[in-house]
Amino acid sequence: MGQDKVLLKRKDGRTFAGYLIDSYLQAGAGQVVIVVNDKSLYEFPENDRVKIVVNHFTERGRSYSICLGMNSLAPDLPCFIQNVDNQFISKEIISDLLNGVEDDVYCVPVFNRKSGHPVLIGSEIVKQFRNGEGTADFKQVLSSYKRIEIAARDERILLNVNTLEQYQRFIGME
Repeated sequence: MGQDKVLLKRKDGRTFAGYLIDSYLQAGAGQVVIVVNDKSLYEFPENDRVKIVVNHFTERGRSYSICLGMNSLAPDLPCFIQNVDNQFISKEIISDLLNGVEDDVYCVPVFNRKSGHPVLIGSEIVKQFRNGEGTADFKQVLSSYKRIEIAARDERILLNVNTLEQYQRFIGME
């Protein structure tokens, strides 16, 4: 992409990360955590509801980043996992997932039997990640818990922006 995806701009001028932060806060999230590679690159306003966590060991993979983020949250709460390159989040999706979550399950939006974003994990699963200190594989941990599929009405939950071509298509879709 030529730059970090969190800094990619949307048509409205907000960054990818800024849009997701706004979306979750407007949907009522108590706190939003963004895990990044290098804090010096980002100028997001940190406060009691937005926290930036730096992963200095990106070679440890996505599960390590997830664990870092979870360890910075209040314990005993469910947690959304949202890839910054999926920009099609809505209050409706967030609400539907929250209605399906229980302590020992995870919820996934599904369109035409395909899983999308975000994933909402129950508080018991969050505890396992917190206790694993970043060593647990995300998909492996989830495989030992019940999965709740939530029917999504918007197929864009399946879309990621991973290439310049996909970014250009995304800009045209907004």
